[in-house]
Amino acid sequence: MICTRISSSQVPLFSRSFSTKPSIDLAKIFIFPIKKGKHPYVYFKYNEELVNSSSTIVKYENKLITLAAKGWKTLQDSDKSYNKKIVHYINKLLEQTPWVENSLLSFPSQSALLKQVKLHNNEKGEEKLANKLSPIYELENIKHDLIKIPVYYPKSIIEKSKLTEELLKLTDSSQSFFKKKMIINALLLPLTAPLILLPIVPNVPGFYLCYRFYCNLKASLGASHLKEMISQNELEFVESNELDTFYENSANETLFINEQTIEKIVESFETQGIKTYLIKALKQESHSEQGKSIE
Repeated sequence: MICTRISSSQVPLFSRSFSTKPSIDLAKIFIFPIKKGKHPYVYFKYNEELVNSSSTIVKYENKLITLAAKGWKTLQDSDKSYNKKIVHYINKLLEQTPWVENSLLSFPSQSALLKQVKLHNNEKGEEKLANKLSPIYELENIKHDLIKIPVYYPKSIIEKSKLTEELLKLTDSSQSFFKKKMIINALLLPLTAPLILLPIVPNVPGFYLCYRFYCNLKASLGASHLKEMISQNELEFVESNELDTFYENSANETLFINEQTIEKIVESFETQGIKTYLIKALKQESHSEQGKSIE
């Protein structure tokens, strides 16, 4: 699940990050370094087949996403001046949310994703999907191997020996950060209750805080899922020569990417859905670098 940046030309408040195209790897992770000394942008791309459609949580979440998207679309399409101002200010607020959030939102919660296993008692060696959290699939007494998820990274920027440590740092710091944000959202939400009494003006602050609570929750769960993947040895790190090609001229720079690099990444790996977030990461890190030079 992804909480995306809202823009006036689309309805990306809530959207799924899975792919509907057939793929050799039903799931894969990409490591996109952004800036020296900072966590990389970690993107989890998975096929629709892996979505646990039988999960009650997934079903209700999809309904909530559809309802919220329709409401936002109505607000975007409104000709009223105050609605246009609301859309404008929400866009500005979301541009300031940390890009790490968008990265972790690409990881669904553990219960929303099926695990891939290879059953050894299958003579044809066919791969089957199994949800380790569901009692429907009882694999304890069946010999099987978990099919690992490939993690593609540029070895020219980050060493394989440091990847696990770097990802664990990301998950630990993110879980703490987003849990604190959730608490702040929850504490501020009751303060917007009086706006409910106003018949004309919608409780925009209340809706926004609910949305931010949801995004912070999903980012925290995404970090938890990534940490679980690492601890359960579900990942297989793979050097990507193609990524190295994109990063070859920036290994000695402070900022590893630019808009041209982003274009190449989204086209080569069919990750157009995160172009906005990579540009957001680039802008935020560029501004922080400019701030340092001014100081």
